[in-house]
Amino acid sequence: MEKSFPLDELIDLEELQSIQDSFAIAVGISSVIFSAEGKPLTRLTNPTGFCSLIQSTGKGKERCFRSFMEMGKIAIGTQEPEICYCFAHGGHFVAPIMIDGERKGTMLAGQFISKKFSSEQLHDLEKIAVEIDLDPGLLVKEAEKMRVVGEDVIRNYSILLFKIVEVIARRGAQAAELIRTKDALERRVQERTAELAEANKRLKYDITERKLAEGTLRESEEKFRLLSENSIDCVWMLNTRLKFIYLSPSVERIMGFKPEQWVGTRLSSHFKKKEFLKVGILTAKILKNYKTFTHITFETKMLNSKNDEVDIEISSKVLLNSQGKLIGIQGITRDIAERKKAEKILKDSKIKLQLLYDSSSDAIMLLDEKGFFDCNEAALRLFGCTNREKFCSRHPADFSPPTQPDGTDSMSYAGNNIAVALKEGSKRFEYLHRRSDGTDFPAEVLFDALMLEGKKVLQARVYDITEQKAAETALRESEEKIRMITASANDAIMMMDHKGNISYWNKAAEQMFGYTEEEVIGKDLHALLVPERFHADFSKGFERFKETGQGAALGKTLELAAVGKDGKEFPVGLSLSAVELKGRWNAIGLIRDITERKAAEEELKKRAGELEAFNKLAVDRELKMIELKKEINALLEKLGKEPGYKIVGDA
Repeated sequence: MEKSFPLDELIDLEELQSIQDSFAIAVGISSVIFSAEGKPLTRLTNPTGFCSLIQSTGKGKERCFRSFMEMGKIAIGTQEPEICYCFAHGGHFVAPIMIDGERKGTMLAGQFISKKFSSEQLHDLEKIAVEIDLDPGLLVKEAEKMRVVGEDVIRNYSILLFKIVEVIARRGAQAAELIRTKDALERRVQERTAELAEANKRLKYDITERKLAEGTLRESEEKFRLLSENSIDCVWMLNTRLKFIYLSPSVERIMGFKPEQWVGTRLSSHFKKKEFLKVGILTAKILKNYKTFTHITFETKMLNSKNDEVDIEISSKVLLNSQGKLIGIQGITRDIAERKKAEKILKDSKIKLQLLYDSSSDAIMLLDEKGFFDCNEAALRLFGCTNREKFCSRHPADFSPPTQPDGTDSMSYAGNNIAVALKEGSKRFEYLHRRSDGTDFPAEVLFDALMLEGKKVLQARVYDITEQKAAETALRESEEKIRMITASANDAIMMMDHKGNISYWNKAAEQMFGYTEEEVIGKDLHALLVPERFHADFSKGFERFKETGQGAALGKTLELAAVGKDGKEFPVGLSLSAVELKGRWNAIGLIRDITERKAAEEELKKRAGELEAFNKLAVDRELKMIELKKEINALLEKLGKEPGYKIVGDA
């Protein structure tokens, strides 16, 4: 059975501390590593004032320790990061450190909250403060300073935590194998020493045993070679003059150089001058204090085969011979470019999400069945609130009058819609809201359900539709006016859509043509109301109208023949105009029945003809009388008398 090693024997505690510190400081949360037995292996990094205050008393430390133990038990069976909450409602990531199938420890990171402490939680913290010998007011004050971390950031942190734990586990597994290899080698050396001592006593050298020992040694060296050459990290050794004497093949993957290209080269030749100043200082300290030095891990940048700087992490310790003399430095170089990229993406993502949320012109809120717990600046402006705390302290129904326009209780209506959205995933509805200054405004509300910290919550978007409602009212009033005007008009008013079908038909049209509105809506206007002999001309003109909205009849008053429901033709006066609706040309016609007018015109024509004939007879008679009067005047003149008639026009 292989020997089991505790975590602090596999990985130096200062290295664990360095890994923990780098992670905690990079993401801005606290972290600590416990052994499998619950013993703290590292110092708590980046603690919050809230947790530090709790741990300042003996009772507080004891309560925290119990919480850590409980979270450690939860972590044993997890295959992914587990988010737990301590007795003081603080959030923590918990990840087990598994090496060779055995839990060697637990890494915790956290001391954050996913949302500001509620009033109930703050009240609970006051009771906890009394229980652990703290001033309640002081604990609540520190609680209000707690880090608040969003859901997306929590998930990214937890993923990063598990990756770090995987690195620790991988390093531990490699160290365990190296220890076992070293132990096997040391045991063999001891055995060989005893054999040689016995051989010296017997003055007989056993060739076979020597070959066997050499084979075992080669086998041990082969194991080390296999471990180093198959490691994803680069294993290397420097002599005391800081020249490379060994590099594993991974140096080619990380730096682009083959191992033999670096062997014999100086450490300084692989850094830019400014970067090597930092590395050189650390190396000098290692060499100077080699007797007390154990281990160091740090991040730096080295030059690759393209002379570009590559982000790496170096873990190193001194090399001593059997007499304790310094013979060099050994270490591991790890490519952390992907980790750096992930950290940058994480940081950029957090900034982008916060900017999108805060800069959105839409009013956005987060709520659960109890009410709001977050909102953006647009929501504060919309409801006239000065800060998020004031806004979130109120229920959605508090931002509305007691009842809705239809008489429904606002509290019940809001609660019902919240319940529906939580159950079905989304809900859109109209709601009358009230601002902080008491003014009401109509709004459209959209609820979308989402998971946050394992709990279903709602994202609400609220849109002020005051202008839309005013426009709808104006449109309804306008439509009502038009309806009243057209309904009371004596002339037939109809509308034809872009397909040539009737889309509007007033009462006067019903009376004129004999069709009800139900009978004509959607029917072909030309086929229904125009005499068949004109269909071809109408169809030709309509094709042009559909494309351009123009036609010979537009803007004029024409006299045409129409057909009623009874099949009889009658004359009409048509005034036609075009209107574009949704990119399609429609026509509006004003039609007047001119049957009576045409009859009157015929009667006038007939009377005019009769008068003209009578006038002609009268004129002819008058001309004959003038001729007769002229003859009489001529006879009187011959008789020497005065003319008997005065004829107009004579001199």
